[in-house]
Amino acid sequence: IGIVKEFPANAKKVALGLDFGFTHDPSAIVKCGIVDNDLYLDELCYKTDMVSSDLIKELRKENLFVYADCADPRLIQEIANGGIVIYPVQKGAGSIVAGIDRIKDFDSIFVTERSYNLIHEGRNYVWAKDKDGHYINEPEDRDNHCWDAIRYYTNGKILGKIVKPKNVNKSDLGIF
Repeated sequence: IGIVKEFPANAKKVALGLDFGFTHDPSAIVKCGIVDNDLYLDELCYKTDMVSSDLIKELRKENLFVYADCADPRLIQEIANGGIVIYPVQKGAGSIVAGIDRIKDFDSIFVTERSYNLIHEGRNYVWAKDKDGHYINEPEDRDNHCWDAIRYYTNGKILGKIVKPKNVNKSDLGIF
């Protein structure tokens, strides 16, 4: 992982990845984009105890499409009602590894120097072990909030694995 001063202005396919948290786990918002075949990442938010209005306030700052965990449809709908174009990303068997594999397909990954938690998580992201101490093909479920947000971006924006939002029409939001 390379460190850069700022997110490149010429990045393509720019969008936000969002991982929901609340009490013990932080909500993580990561700006993601591509230059050539390099992935650029900028941590925008990493906080606990955020309700939907807090998330909407943070997401409005960037005015970009958002790709998020599909596990909480009510929260997705509340954010959409707040004027954010948000896509719930499909989950299921193999989706974690598929997202990780797609991230690994980039030539390089660059992270902004201000992305402290993202850098910390990247250094501590490890594969889980079974009861006998053998590695399994799943990461440990810790130090992964920013990286889960990046996976939602990758699986949603790059691989197109989204659940179509209900009751949200982009033209109604004044975006197109």
